[in-house]
Amino acid sequence: MHAQAPSTPIAVVGHSIGGFLLGLAPNGALVDRALTVGANMPGGATMPSSEGLLYF
Repeated sequence: MHAQAPSTPIAVVGHSIGGFLLGLAPNGALVDRALTVGANMPGGATMPSSEGLLYF
């Protein structure tokens, strides 16, 4: 799409891992706007240990 209309802004919506991995996309620099919903990384470093066990 960018090749056909390079001046058109690119906006993306990512949920969960879709929002998290946007930063790793090789063409992520082409994105003008991003809306991420629930794009966090649960784990021991981000939540209390008793709560973190509920996700695994």
